[in-house]
Amino acid sequence: MTRTVPLLPGKPLAWQQLVEELQGPRLREYEASRRRLGITGEVLRIDPRPDGDHVIVHFETADPERTRKRWAASEHPFDQWLRERIVEIHGQDPWIGPATSYESAGLAWTVPPQLTPERSDGPR
Repeated sequence: MTRTVPLLPGKPLAWQQLVEELQGPRLREYEASRRRLGITGEVLRIDPRPDGDHVIVHFETADPERTRKRWAASEHPFDQWLRERIVEIHGQDPWIGPATSYESAGLAWTVPPQLTPERSDGPR
């Protein structure tokens, strides 16, 4: 699942500090949190824009809705701490609430174990 979330004005440095903390002293807690939530991969990137910076968040999970519900209901101290940081930086928790229609739009592709055979009716 991928979302683009605006940063509040003046918050890019706070976002960078959060990323450094997640990659450094809180890495083990972060990894444990992702496992508890069923997240198997996550990518966070700054997207500078003329109207203000955004963060592109992509995470992989077998069941996005279950992951969203687990996040919203989590009372684990680390998850609560991270949720507070996210709200400080974005002004909202972008993962609370239902999925939006654009989250399922697009194309996802992974290298198959072997090439897909050509169709008997020719290429399309």
